Amino acid sequence: MNITKIEMSTFVLEGVDVRSIVASHLKKHGYVDVSGDPRLRQVCCTRYGNCRLHQCLGEQCLPVCLGHVLSTQMHTSYMNGSDVFKHMETLCHISVYYPGAKKLSAYFSQLLPPCLRLISEEESERKSDVVKDVKRARDVAVRKRRIGATLIHTMLLAGGCHRQALALCESGAVPVLGRILAGRQDAPWCPYKDKVLMVHLLHVILDSGNERCWQCVKKIEKELTEVWKRHSQATPGDVRYKLHQAVGGLLSILRRGKTPSQPTKRRRHSYKQYFQFPVVCSSPGCSNIETGSKFKMCAACGLARYCSTECQTHHWAHGHKPDCNAMVAFDKANGSPIL
Repeated sequence: MNITKIEMSTFVLEGVDVRSIVASHLKKHGYVDVSGDPRLRQVCCTRYGNCRLHQCLGEQCLPVCLGHVLSTQMHTSYMNGSDVFKHMETLCHISVYYPGAKKLSAYFSQLLPPCLRLISEEESERKSDVVKDVKRARDVAVRKRRIGATLIHTMLLAGGCHRQALALCESGAVPVLGRILAGRQDAPWCPYKDKVLMVHLLHVILDSGNERCWQCVKKIEKELTEVWKRHSQATPGDVRYKLHQAVGGLLSILRRGKTPSQPTKRRRHSYKQYFQFPVVCSSPGCSNIETGSKFKMCAACGLARYCSTECQTHHWAHGHKPDCNAMVAFDKANGSPIL
């Protein structure tokens, strides 16, 4: 089942949904069954097929999508462009697969500003007179915040270090998260599901960061206490109960003081359990999944993973060479270190 090359740059520049293109392409080769949802939120009937989809998104789309985001993020009307938002959404889907998140973590400082714009979108922007359908505008704003929070969360999980956690704290994101969690009037409305994600993000900041990060999260302890008390009567099975439990764990860490962080390699290995999909061999036709032994990583692009040298050689001759060269050229042009 060899996967023929997709000209991703053409599709992306024309604003076509990259996920639908990749999913339809994989379906032709027997990898996945695509659902009827036009946004393809659930594109596969099998876990392995879903792994393949996100893997191909990363290996074939990441340089183009990331390049488009980085080249346009300085524009004031950046988030209003639907085409750019599609690229951010594609990066979000790439990031739920560990190799993609690890690669994106090398561009954490560049991706942080656009992610924070998505999270902190103002209420007035969603209820503008230009937008007639307020409910639809709210759904779009919620979707944007979910994408921004997920991207930051997965990048920190995969490659989190003191510098990245500190950069997130210095950006002013933690007070914004505190206001959103507390439901303040000056903060955007946020569903409980996304609030749980934001609490998990604060957990990662404490675990990956240093004393300054701990002090930064400590400043929003009052807001966290309000959330914890407000949902103390929630019953198990309710999303509000999950929020109550997550905030309670965060408060216990803050009250007992900063705990020593685990060694970096051990922490990153333990974080792999939080990713939705296991790592699969990138070679077409190979169905091996990374379990005990760690797969070899392509030293050039830092994206592809292989269970053996034979699979690496086969993939290089059957589609990986142009993708790898494109990623290497993008890394050199943007000064990103090879992972």
